[in-house]
Amino acid sequence: SAAMGWNLAGEDVAALVTDTVTAEPVNGRIEIAGPEAIGLDVLIKTVLAADGDPRSVVADPRARYFNAELTDTSLIPHGAARLGRIRLADWLSAQPRG
Repeated sequence: SAAMGWNLAGEDVAALVTDTVTAEPVNGRIEIAGPEAIGLDVLIKTVLAADGDPRSVVADPRARYFNAELTDTSLIPHGAARLGRIRLADWLSAQPRG
């Protein structure tokens, strides 16, 4: 299966970073993620379809991502994470289409 990732919109990243830098120090790591886990192949298929792009997507579970072979849990937070609020469908519907 394709690697899963948490879709995280840029607007959510900015809000989470702002909240983090203005909060008390945590003396540790803060993980952030989008509100839904989506396979990378599904993410790409969804964006292509929204753009009217007829290309197909074929997932290769052995494909490398920055030279690392991913698993279903490679790109998801491990433990508690601060989640964004913008879902992929909502983000796509807000994008200008040409």
